[in-house]
Formats: sequence, C-alpha cells, structure tokens
Amino acid sequence: FGDGFYVSHTSPPPYGPTSGDGTLPEGVYELSLQKPLGINFEENGYPKRGVTVIGLVSGGNAERSGKISVGDDLVGVTAVRIKGAKYERQMFDCSKWTFDTVVDAIQSNDEKFQCADVVLQFKTAEASTE
Repeated sequence: FGDGFYVSHTSPPPYGPTSGDGTLPEGVYELSLQKPLGINFEENGYPKRGVTVIGLVSGGNAERSGKISVGDDLVGVTAVRIKGAKYERQMFDCSKWTFDTVVDAIQSNDEKFQCADVVLQFKTAEASTE
C-alpha cells in the first residue's frame, strides 16, 4: 500500500483529497459504485472531450443508486497507480480522457488492490450546458 487510498471527497488525507477543502464544484456530485457499474458511456468529440452517460443498465448498480442521469459528464474517477512495489488509489480528473482511458481507470479498481468499489464524480447535465 502506498501513501494514499482515495475513499471520498469528505475523507481526510490519505483517504480523501490531498489538497483543498474537499468541497466539490457546483453541479458536481460523487458516488461510489460496485462493479459492474451498469453505465453506458460515449466519448465526446473535439473540443469537449471526456465521456458522457448515454444510458443506464436496467436494474444495474448505477440505476439503483438513483443519482446518475443520462447526459451527466464523468469528470473524476478513482484509479490505481503503481509506484514501484507500492500502489495508490487516487481520484483523477478525467474530463479530457478518451473512452479507453476511462475504461482502463475503472478496471484498475480491482480486488487485488483492495478496491471493492469505484468512486466516480459527475457533472450534472444541467451544469454541463451552462
């Protein structure tokens, strides 16, 4: 285990943000989901980039959360980063990432790294159009 293992924006370091007060920007929410997430993403084209929710799997973890809506943009995701013989789970800004990079980040939250969930940050569809 490394120096950090992100759990929530409300958790103190090393389980939360390493800088700032942990407040999320207006229109952004965070939730933790177990895999499979049950979210259909689509990559945004230039110049927006990143990925947007285009669907939720009926009865899936995302739909059951009741928080995610079609049109929400994924802006943050936890991913495991290997540092030598240690690993850390950190929250990464993924607002400009490709679809494949987002999928790789989600998949890195694996039980072999003691990850029982994936922490995701979304910008609501309403906030994304402002």
